[in-house]
Amino acid sequence: MQEKIQQFLKSKKFLMSIVILLFGLGIFFRVYKFHDWLHFGNDQARDAFLVEDVVKNNAPWPLLGSSMGNTGFLLGPMYYYFQIISVKIFGIGPDKLAYPDLFFNLLSIPLLYFFLKRFFGKNLALLLAGLYSISYYTIEYSRFAWNPNPIPFFVMLFLLSLWEFLIAKEKTAWKWIFFLGIAFGVGSQLHAILLLTMLGVLGVTFVFLMKKSWRTWSRWVVIFLIAVVANTGQIIHEQQTNYANSKVFLASFNDKSDNGGSKRFFRNLQLNVACNAQANTLISAALGNKENCDFLYSKARNMKSGSKLQLPNRPFSLLGIFLSLLFSALGYGLLGYQTWKETDKKRKYFTGIILLYAAVSFGVMLPIIDLAPMRYFIHTTFLPFVLVGLIVKYLRHKYPQKYLLGVILIFIFFAFTNLFSIYNEGLALENKMRADSGYLVLDEAQPLVDFMVSKSVGQKTAYLFGGTRYYSPYNKTLIYLTAKKGLTLQRGVNLEVVPVGTPAFYVGSGLGKSSQQEIGGMKFINHLDVGQIGIYQLQ
Repeated sequence: MQEKIQQFLKSKKFLMSIVILLFGLGIFFRVYKFHDWLHFGNDQARDAFLVEDVVKNNAPWPLLGSSMGNTGFLLGPMYYYFQIISVKIFGIGPDKLAYPDLFFNLLSIPLLYFFLKRFFGKNLALLLAGLYSISYYTIEYSRFAWNPNPIPFFVMLFLLSLWEFLIAKEKTAWKWIFFLGIAFGVGSQLHAILLLTMLGVLGVTFVFLMKKSWRTWSRWVVIFLIAVVANTGQIIHEQQTNYANSKVFLASFNDKSDNGGSKRFFRNLQLNVACNAQANTLISAALGNKENCDFLYSKARNMKSGSKLQLPNRPFSLLGIFLSLLFSALGYGLLGYQTWKETDKKRKYFTGIILLYAAVSFGVMLPIIDLAPMRYFIHTTFLPFVLVGLIVKYLRHKYPQKYLLGVILIFIFFAFTNLFSIYNEGLALENKMRADSGYLVLDEAQPLVDFMVSKSVGQKTAYLFGGTRYYSPYNKTLIYLTAKKGLTLQRGVNLEVVPVGTPAFYVGSGLGKSSQQEIGGMKFINHLDVGQIGIYQLQ
C-alpha cells in the first residue's frame, strides 16, 4: 500500500493535477473581482488624469514617467505608454489602467517555469512556478496600477536572455539579443533600483564575455541600441533640459552619502541581511510584516537619528526571524556552493547569473535599506523560489530514499500560508474593511462618490474637507471618481468661504456612529460610512 502511494505521488498524473490546480488558483486570484477590489489611490488617480489627457489628445505623450520617491528624479515613460495603449484598446476606466500590470504578472508565471526548467528540470520547475502563482505577494502586486508591478516579468526575461547569451556567446540567436535589449530598456524605466541592478549585472557580464569572446561586440551594440530606442523619451527630454533629470539622479547619491561612516555602513549591512531574509519569507510564504522591514527595527527607521537596532522580545517573533534567516542562509549558501562546484557550464552560468543578480541587488539596496519598505523587493520575487528549489534539490540528493515526505511538507506549508493570507485579504475586501490611511479600493470608494453626487444634484462643484489622515491619502482618488460623474471637488479650507448653496463634505472615519453631529465646529446633516471611512455632508 505504501509503495502504491509513493508511486502515485511520483506519477506525472499527480504532478500535473497539482500544477493545474495551483496555476488555476493563481489566475483566479488575480482576476476575481478585479474592478471592484482594485486599489486606486492618489498615485493611480494622478496617473489616470495624465493618461486620459493623452488619449483624448489634450496632451502629448509624456517624455518622462513617475517620480522616484522624494528625490525628484523621474523615471522613463514606458509604464505610461503601457497604460495609454491599454486605455486606447479597452477604453477609459481605473481598471483599464491596471490591465498591463495584470497582463505582465500573468505572463511571469509561465516565464518563471521556462526559466527554472533550465536548471531544475520540468517537474520541479512546474511545482515552483505553481507556488509562485499563488504567492500572496505576487498576487497583491498584480491587482493595481503601479509602475514597478511589471518588474518580475522583465527581470526574468532579462536573466533568461542573458543566460542564453552567456552559453552561446557570439552564436547567440538574435531573438535573445532582442529580448535582452527590450528587458533592459523597459526594466530600467520601471524603478531606479532595477536600473542600477541591471546596469551592474550587464557591466560584469560584458567584461566577462568580452574576455571570453571579443566577437560578441556586435551583439552588445544591438542590445545598447534597443535600450536607447526604448528610452527615446528620456533622451529627448534630457537634450531639451540640459540633462536636468540626470543631474537630479546623480545628486540623489550625494544625499545618501551622509555622515556616519563605518558605523552607519554596518548598521545598514545588518538591516540589509535582515530585510532580504524577511522579503524572501514574505514573497514565498506570506509571513512577516507585509509593509515594512521590522526584523531588526528602531523607533526611527532613519539611521541618521542614531537610535539603536532592536530585536522584538516576543518568542514567536524571534523563532520566525531565526527560521527566516536560516531559510535565506541555507538557500544562498546552496546557490554559492552550486555555482562553485558545478562542472556543467550551462548549469554553472545559470546559478552564477542568479548569484550575481542577488549580490548586485544587495549592494544597490544597501545605502537606502533603512528607508526601504517591503514593496522595494519586487525585483527579487523569483529569488525565494530558486532558494526553495535548491533546498529541495539538496534534500533529494542527500536523502534519495526519504526526501519525498519532506518535500511534500515544504510545498504544503508554503501553499497553506499563502492561501491563508489570500483568504484573510479577500474576507477584508468582501466586508469592505480594507480602507485605511492610504489604501482605498473601488468597491469602497464608489459608494462614497455616489453619495456626494446624490447630495449635489444640480451642482457642478462641491467642496471637500478633511483631516490630514484621511484627506491627503484619498483626495485625488475622490476628485477623479467624482469628476467621472460630472462633479468637481475642490479643497475646502474654511466652511465660511464656501458659496451659499454649494455642497460641502468631510472625509473621515466613524463619525456617523457617534451621537455627536459636529466636526471641529462644523455640523453634518447626512453621512455614509463604508467600512473604515465615511463621507459627511456639512451644513
